[in-house]
Amino acid sequence: MVTVTESPATGSSFTSWGGACSGTGSCVVTMTQNRSVTATFDVQMFTLTTGTTGTGSGTVGGGGTYAYGTQVTVTEAAATGSTFTGWGGACSGTGGCSVMMTQSRTVTAGFDLIPETLTVTSGTGGTVTSNPGGISCGTSCTKAYGYGTMVTLTATPDAGHSFGGWGGACSGMQTTCTVTMDQARSATARWLTNTYTFTLSFTGDATGTVTIDGTPYTAGTSFTVSYGQSLALSATPDSGYLFWTWGGACSGNGACNLTISGDTSVSAEFDQSSYRYTLLATTLDPSYFSFDVTYPVNTTSNSDCVSATGGSSCAGSLPRGTVVTLIAHVPSLFPAVWHDVPSWTGCDAVSTDNLKCTFTLLSLRHITVTGDTAQGP
Repeated sequence: MVTVTESPATGSSFTSWGGACSGTGSCVVTMTQNRSVTATFDVQMFTLTTGTTGTGSGTVGGGGTYAYGTQVTVTEAAATGSTFTGWGGACSGTGGCSVMMTQSRTVTAGFDLIPETLTVTSGTGGTVTSNPGGISCGTSCTKAYGYGTMVTLTATPDAGHSFGGWGGACSGMQTTCTVTMDQARSATARWLTNTYTFTLSFTGDATGTVTIDGTPYTAGTSFTVSYGQSLALSATPDSGYLFWTWGGACSGNGACNLTISGDTSVSAEFDQSSYRYTLLATTLDPSYFSFDVTYPVNTTSNSDCVSATGGSSCAGSLPRGTVVTLIAHVPSLFPAVWHDVPSWTGCDAVSTDNLKCTFTLLSLRHITVTGDTAQGP
C-alpha cells in the first residue's frame, strides 16, 4: 500500500487526482501491478477591487481578476471639474499605483471638486445672501464653491431702497439669481434710493415765507426728495403778521428739521397778530330788565356791554391766542336777580352757572348771549 501526497507550489492550488487515484482526498495505491498517478495544480486567481472617494468624480482603471503574482497597474482619470487627491487601500500617495496580486486587494482613488470662486459686489442699499451659504455682504465678498455647484443669490434691499437689477454672471430684475460654478464668476447687485414727494402748503389768513434748505417759498409747492435726505425748514411771517404753527410732519412754531422716509407733507400757518371779536347781548323778555357783560376791549381795559331788547353790539381786539373770558352779571344800579339765566353761543366753554363764557381767540369770533333780570327783593 503506497500513500501518494501532493504539495502545491506558492501561488498554485491542488485541484484533483488522476490515474490510479481520483477526487481531492487522500491517494492510497495497492501495488498489485504497475500504476500511474497524476496530481493537477492550477494557478490561484485573486480580485482587484477599485472605487472612488471624495466630493468629486472620476474613473479608476485596472480592476478585475488576476493570476497569482500578476503585477497590475491601476490608473486614475479625474472628471471635468474634479482633481485627483490621492490613492487609498493597497496604494498611497499621489504617484503611480502598481499592485502585486498575491491576494485579493482593494484600491481607491480620491477625487475632489475643483474650487471656483464667486465674487459678489453690492454697494450701499441692500444685502446679497447665498444658498448654499457663504455669501452675505452689503459691499463685496467672495466664497469658493465646488465645481458645478448651483448657487442661488438673493438680493434684499434696505429700508428706503429698491433692487435695481443684476450685472455680471446674473442679469434681470428678479431678486434671485442662480449661478453655476463651472468657472470663477462675478455678480453685481445694484440698488436704487427710493424717491418721494414733499408737499408744502400755507394756511391761515396772513402771509409769510417758509425757507427750506436756503430756498424761500411764499406759496404752496411740491418737489421730489430722496430717502434719508435731510430738510431744514424755518418760517418767517410778513410784517404785521405772526407765524402760528407747523402742521403735518412738523410741529410747534420753531425751526423744523426732517429726515425723509416717505411721502411728506408740511403746512405753515400764518395769521394776523390780533383778532377782533364781537358780542351781541340781547334782553330776552322786554318786560324785564337788561343785564351787563364785562368784556376785555383790548389788552389793557375792560368794559361792560349792556343788553338791549333788539340786541346790543360790543367788540374787542386782542392778540391771537388770547383766552377771553366774558362775565354776565345783574345791573348794579338797583337790586336785581336773574329772571332768565344767560344763554350763550360761540363759546368754547360755559360755566355751570351760565354766567361765564370762555374761548381762545384764533380768528374773528362772534359771541351771542340772551337773558334778562328782574328787580330783586
